[in-house]
Amino acid sequence: MHRILALIAAAGLAASAHAQSGKLFVGEYGYDQSNLPFCHETTLDGGFPASVAWSPTYQFAVQGAACTPQNLVYLVTGTFSTDLYVTVPDRAPTLVAPTSQTIFDMGYVGGKLYGWAEYATPSGIYEINPQTGACTLKVESTSELFFALDGNPANGLLYGFSEYGVTGLYSINPNTGEKHRIAPPPPVATFPNSYGSCRGLAVGNNKVYLTNTWNGRDPSDPDHTLADSYYMYDLAQGDNGVYVQFANPYAETTPVGGGSYWYDPSVIPTVPSPANDHCANATHVGEGVFAYDTTWADTDGSSSCGGVGDVWFLYTPTYTHYAVFSTCGTSTADTVISIHSAECNSGDLDCNDDSPSCAPQSSIGFHVAAGVPLLVRVSGYDEAARGTGSLTIGECPGIVVNSQPANARITRCTATLPSDFSQGPFFVRFTVDATGRDDITYSWEKNGVPVANTGSGSLDEYGVYNAQGWSMLIVRPTMADAGTYRCVLSSSSCENPITIMSNPAVLTFCAADYDCSGALSVQDIFGFLNGWFAADPAADVNGANGLTVQDIFDFLGAWFAGCA
Repeated sequence: MHRILALIAAAGLAASAHAQSGKLFVGEYGYDQSNLPFCHETTLDGGFPASVAWSPTYQFAVQGAACTPQNLVYLVTGTFSTDLYVTVPDRAPTLVAPTSQTIFDMGYVGGKLYGWAEYATPSGIYEINPQTGACTLKVESTSELFFALDGNPANGLLYGFSEYGVTGLYSINPNTGEKHRIAPPPPVATFPNSYGSCRGLAVGNNKVYLTNTWNGRDPSDPDHTLADSYYMYDLAQGDNGVYVQFANPYAETTPVGGGSYWYDPSVIPTVPSPANDHCANATHVGEGVFAYDTTWADTDGSSSCGGVGDVWFLYTPTYTHYAVFSTCGTSTADTVISIHSAECNSGDLDCNDDSPSCAPQSSIGFHVAAGVPLLVRVSGYDEAARGTGSLTIGECPGIVVNSQPANARITRCTATLPSDFSQGPFFVRFTVDATGRDDITYSWEKNGVPVANTGSGSLDEYGVYNAQGWSMLIVRPTMADAGTYRCVLSSSSCENPITIMSNPAVLTFCAADYDCSGALSVQDIFGFLNGWFAADPAADVNGANGLTVQDIFDFLGAWFAGCA
């Protein structure tokens, strides 16, 4: 009798599904960022569940997902820390910000975004600021753990599935904290454990859609992963109703996560498009700093350097000069800048993708004439490179010296480093801030003579100097390396060329401390003689590129003289 009633209920539920419409999106969680899995979605129509067919959407590692009634989609990805993304259906996600708590799945209800934070203290459901990623505790939960979560706009409640505590499907009131268990776990077929595990839950048309994870583990072959089962629970049944299983399981397995959401494809997303989204509506500017936001920008133009999701500025110079256009230090994304004539749809006059001084942001210099307008296009390198920033228009900046090189004493062991110079001391450093100047040249001088960069290679293969930016590194110091060093920087890209010469740095070489102990002892003599007889290149203390008796005389002279 109970079996007959269950079949009748299931048949009635399947019939009620004919009234539903919409799409179910299911994310795929992936550890390997170089080989992301495909997310999938299916249309839920009058033929459900027999009509279920999963289609791949885009490759993106999704741990949690939520959708607003306006089809604004929020996603999180990550393992022990998560990043919040925003998008609309059929568009690549854009990074908003890191979340202040690790979020597993999300739900949107009552105009607020919520997420389950397992690693938080205390664990619970947190409200997420959709602009900043900041999380605030709303519902503490240390027994039921809602790794699967979504919101139901029909009644203002969150729905979650707990695979711990008293397992099953719950409704959660985010305002009062009340949790109510609606139903036990759905049937799990080959699921090898005694409890149900569902991660990836969506609510739409007052129905809950959820998948079993790890359901597809073949008990006879643990390495063989099958597709996960997907279920629908109609909330109109009330408590302890019947789950309807999808005719086709989920197209990919979701072993540890993969949020999902339901959406109505007939709803046109309302997004906050920037006012200067199109060339025809370019913001009129002069010299100064101008904020922009490309998060929801269309791609209205093009440049030789590429770029998508652009905003536009119409710049009218107030005087004739060499103007610099820059997003350096302000943008949250990889930007592209291009300069165009004042006519829309014109090709670019110049462009820049990665500025040498502030990559991946951009800067470009261009001669402008007073009163002659130009269009400036600011875009992202790709669909993911969207966000906020500021466009600075002004003179080419100067060069600020941050630190001068210092005098030093070195031994033959000072720069025993790997060939990629990834660690170890440099003996002279000259650091500056040259942001906005993209043609910086630099050269080191020793005793007034330029020092050539001898290239790269292992320490056993090459010789004396290597200029790393504005740091001079002696790879295998000898007595011949003693001297006075300084760096010369210059830039001529602007109307005001600049040349800066560093303070001199005096380098002394202590050949006598052969064992590099920091003090002179007879062990230095023994060590040197052993090296000389073994033809160790380090015994060439005078830098003559060969071992002679003169090296012995020079070493002993240095040893008796001591190191100042």
